[in-house]
Amino acid sequence: MKKLGIFLRWCLVLYILGAVILYVLQDAILFRPKPLENNFEDTFSLPHQYLRIPLTATDTLSILKIYSLLPLKKGSVIYFHGNRDNVQRYIPFAGIFTRAGYDVYMPDYPGYGRSTGIISEASLYAQAMRVYEEASANSSGDSIIIYGKSLGSGIAAYLASQKPSRMLILETPYYDVSGIFGAYAFMYPVHQLVKYKIPTWKYVQQVKEQVIIFAGEADGVIRFSENKKLEPLLKPQDAFYSIPGAGHNEVNLSPEYLFKMDSLLRL
Repeated sequence: MKKLGIFLRWCLVLYILGAVILYVLQDAILFRPKPLENNFEDTFSLPHQYLRIPLTATDTLSILKIYSLLPLKKGSVIYFHGNRDNVQRYIPFAGIFTRAGYDVYMPDYPGYGRSTGIISEASLYAQAMRVYEEASANSSGDSIIIYGKSLGSGIAAYLASQKPSRMLILETPYYDVSGIFGAYAFMYPVHQLVKYKIPTWKYVQQVKEQVIIFAGEADGVIRFSENKKLEPLLKPQDAFYSIPGAGHNEVNLSPEYLFKMDSLLRL
């Protein structure tokens, strides 16, 4: 019995230690920023510019605006990227929109790229609203597509719940942030430990425009079961597309995704 008691105490210590690590390191797990030097020079060929928008005395929002070469523009896409690196990683994904006649606005989150400031749920939402101001200066609300990939899906859903758009498109979205952690740390009360909520499930239900969701059935980062929890919340005119065999970074490379996106952007 004595040995059992010692074993159980050690189990409790390890459990508490794991909870502390999860709480302390959640920012490092959730956000993987890579800053860009101010003198960094791009090498891609599409016409573009960086918009530098002062938010406070110390915080700056950096938005990469990529222009479509088509003479007749259909509107704008606000693209909220994933949790790694900065906009440079996601530039290749802009082509599907620019070829269809859309200018693309890609903001970097605080600490990513040339954006400065401290990440918080409130700052992510505030920056999203500021990006919308920039896009709506050149496109009417009904010609703005709001797009969210992975981490950006919850931010995109928030913005679409607050502002008019043509549609909301979510790629590999999550139900909420605690669901991401809970899929791996199911033995912990993640709802209490995780300080970021970003309830995509709540915002999706508040979006009046069409919502399109793409989910990879082999996603090992944001599990397909998390994506699937959003499907019952969709309106009749919305759509949930499952991509068989696609992992987290393979959805937008699949023929099914490209075909559906081509149809959506041609409308």
